Amino acid sequence: MGRLDSEHDDDGFGEASRYTAHLDRGWSLLDRGDLQRARGSASQALKLRPDIPDAAMLMAAIAMADADPEGCLEWYERAIEADTEYVDAQLAAAQVLLYDLDQPERAIMRATAARELD
Repeated sequence: MGRLDSEHDDDGFGEASRYTAHLDRGWSLLDRGDLQRARGSASQALKLRPDIPDAAMLMAAIAMADADPEGCLEWYERAIEADTEYVDAQLAAAQVLLYDLDQPERAIMRATAARELD
């Protein structure tokens, strides 16, 4: 977790810190099974920094925990749009396509894209 780079770092009280706090809280809530509150934290992070893929990755994990593979894939695709070189998002999307949505052709395309990036 954590693709927030030094370009967006701040003194501990600004946007980057709030973004990170929402993400950390969201992952913690997800770990405890509180999907509704985890989704709220992820949404707050998305509002602050829609250009960074971490909140979309959290939303994907929440969707998967909520047995929503289609929603999960949509969030992985949003993470990939935010960072086209995010290998983990490409691989995660490939897994959902293969194992949860039974779309092996699309899964191979995602895995190939990830391999080319790695």
